[in-house]
This record gives sequence, C-alpha cells and structure tokens, in this order.
Amino acid sequence: MAMDDANAGAGTALDTYKRYMNDGYKKPLGFTSLPLSTSPYLNDPILVEHVARQTLRRNGTDLPPTWNYPVMAAAVEAAQDQERINFLFVEARRSWPELDQWLSERYLSRWKKADLAECAPGTLGHTVFEHFDEYGLENVMSSTAFPCDNDFQYFHRRRTEIHDFMHVLSGAGFDYIGEFLVNMVNYGSFYKYFDPELAKETLVKNSINTFPHLCRASIHYPMGFPYIWDHMTRGVEIGRQSGPWFLKRIEDYIHYPLDEAREALEIRGAVDPDLAETRRQSDHIMEGGQTKMQETALARKKMMGEQIPPVAAE
Repeated sequence: MAMDDANAGAGTALDTYKRYMNDGYKKPLGFTSLPLSTSPYLNDPILVEHVARQTLRRNGTDLPPTWNYPVMAAAVEAAQDQERINFLFVEARRSWPELDQWLSERYLSRWKKADLAECAPGTLGHTVFEHFDEYGLENVMSSTAFPCDNDFQYFHRRRTEIHDFMHVLSGAGFDYIGEFLVNMVNYGSFYKYFDPELAKETLVKNSINTFPHLCRASIHYPMGFPYIWDHMTRGVEIGRQSGPWFLKRIEDYIHYPLDEAREALEIRGAVDPDLAETRRQSDHIMEGGQTKMQETALARKKMMGEQIPPVAAE
C-alpha cells in the first residue's frame, strides 16, 4: 500500500512538473488542413528530415560528410525570402562604400588548380595546390552552375569560390574538423560587419549544415567533441579579430608567403594546424570516413591518370 501511495505521489509530482514547464499551454486547433508552422524551414519536409537525420545519425564510411548538401541548399534557398535579403544588401551598401563597390564589380576569378602550379613552396597558392594535386582534385566551387543574378547570389558564389583559400588562411585542415573552423570564421566576421538580420540570412545554409554535425558529435563521439568545439570557438574569434577579408581579391595574394598573405588580407589569430592530428581526430569522429575519403580520392586520381594517354616523346 505504501508503494502504491509513493507511485501515486510521483505521478502527481510529474503532472505538476509538466504543467509548470508547459506554462498552461494547450495545443490549439489549426486554421488549415495542412501541417503549418510560423517557420518556413519547419514547413519544408526536406529540411525537417535533413536536420533530424543529420543530427541523430552516426557517421560511417558509406556516406561522405557532404552527402545531401545540394538538396538541403536548394530547400533553404526556396524557404528564404530572397527579395527581403536583397533589400538588406541594398541598405548595407548605402553605409558601406567598400561593400557597394565590391557588389558593383562582382569579381569572379574562376580559378583552377593549374593557376596555382607555379606558386613557390610556402605561399598561399602552393599550400592549396599541394592539397588539390595530392588527391587529384579540381576547383568546382567556381562553377557557373551557381547563379549570380543579384547581390545575395553573388555574395554566396564568391564566398564559395574562395572557400578553399580560407581553409589555409584560417589555419583549418582540409578535413572534417577543419570545416568547423573555416565555417565559424564566417559567423565571427559576418555578425561583426553586417546587421544581425543580414548576417543571419547569409549563414542559414551554414547553420542547417554545420550544427547537426556538432550535435551528432556530442551524442556519439564524446572523445572528439572537445576538439570540434575548440575549432569552432577559434574560428569565431578569428572572424571577430579579422578585417573584411571577404571583400578582398584573395587570388591577388596567391604568390605571397602565407604569413604575409594573412597580414595583407587582415586575417588575424590564425595558427597553422597539426594536420596529422586533425586528420586523426577527423577519422575517429567519422568512424574511418576521413581515411575512406582520401583513399577514394587517390583511387580516382589514379584512374584518371590511366585514362590520359602519355605524350609521345619527340
């Protein structure tokens, strides 16, 4: 009998706790026959599935970390208010002449790996070239597949075009963990230089892509989580300390020694990474996925090399 009383008391306490947490809320009947939220992102089933799956699943060698990104990115673009975002860019241009000039010029280099081949060892360009050449990669981030018809589209396309340079300039490795650092530089810088609403809009894709990975690490990979957190906080601080690097023509500095390139581009607080350690940590969190990606890239490079007939000697 005493046990029954205790159970009854526990049930009453739990009900009280639930009422307190819900603060009197009762789910209302809707005004539409469709599931509907005030969030345009929650209204998109693609994004709901993406965030839930990417947050809760484990890593593995069966999927690359960029899997499903194009689908997610297209859904985000459809959910965003493009007209409002471009209006925010117009407002930002009024008070920032450098931004206004940069958006008017819409410079794109469309650089290729071959453009970096002659850069001397120790330079910004050579460091990027080494990574691309080792794994037989080419720069696809300058692709004309990305539209460039307004300020917001150009901002995104240019930021994508210089992404691999920012890996080196910010001290991020070309690996899973390095992506956290280089992406968080954007948060530190954009919230420093833009109105919060515009900064947020420029980073929605980053948020929906990056933070599920953070949660995934925290619930599945506790040994690697502090390493990710360290890279993220370091990236934010680099962004906060740095000048408006995203307005500069980084390709003009590919022949500069790395430290001089950082100084000229006003990138502050970056430290060259221990690449072996970041790859080891990345491989742990990815359950061997980092090694699998590298092996796949090397195999693809070998296959492509075999498909190219040798040049006959003259």
